[in-house]
Amino acid sequence: LYPFLVAGLGWVLAGHNVLAGVVVSLTAGAGAFALLYRLAVVRLGEAAAFRTVLFLAVAPTSLFFGAVYSESLFLLLAVASFLAAEKGQFWRAGTVAGLALLTRSAGVALLPALVVLAWRAPDRRRALAGVAVAPLLFALYPLLLTVWIGHPLAFLEAQKVVWERRLSPAGPLGGMVAAVQEREVLDLGVAVALIVLGIVAWRRIGAAYGLYTLTSVAIPLTFVSDKVPLWSMQRFAVVVF
Repeated sequence: LYPFLVAGLGWVLAGHNVLAGVVVSLTAGAGAFALLYRLAVVRLGEAAAFRTVLFLAVAPTSLFFGAVYSESLFLLLAVASFLAAEKGQFWRAGTVAGLALLTRSAGVALLPALVVLAWRAPDRRRALAGVAVAPLLFALYPLLLTVWIGHPLAFLEAQKVVWERRLSPAGPLGGMVAAVQEREVLDLGVAVALIVLGIVAWRRIGAAYGLYTLTSVAIPLTFVSDKVPLWSMQRFAVVVF
């Protein structure tokens, strides 16, 4: 989704795609911060909501919210999906989560969390049907790739060829072991911190938030890179709000 937005704005800006990317990122980042405040107020109150946004703003890798990367757009959509689910609007939550999936494949981490929230809804069947919109919407991407290049799973192939990512047979433990072997101290430290904070979030904020955090860190730990095992872990972590 992000490249299409940048390309569209780039056309409007007479081919200045880098400028377009920065504009899209900053705009989405501002929206994400505003929605995150509203979401945090629901669970934590105004004072903690202010601190939540402040801590995200000063996070070292928050610089990607203003760069030509998809982090800010993904964060906007991820927070929006949670906010819609908190309001009981699961069809909207599923649609926005589908757009998050179309922005980054790691958006799959949203699905278990939304299922937990939907399961607790008064109209469980309708809520779960709303969440199911997300994978159906994502299915448009393989369909587009089929029409465009005749390869519906090209995005999975790109992970192997470009970033040399592979599925660890040991799951998340495989990524941690590889990071230890390569002395990838900082990225491993970020991963461990996310796991600890995910457990804390589960207990203090709710199972859905803890599940989103733990699933988000499990994905890069499971799909390790032969170049650097936990490649981009610090960047991935910044959207785990």
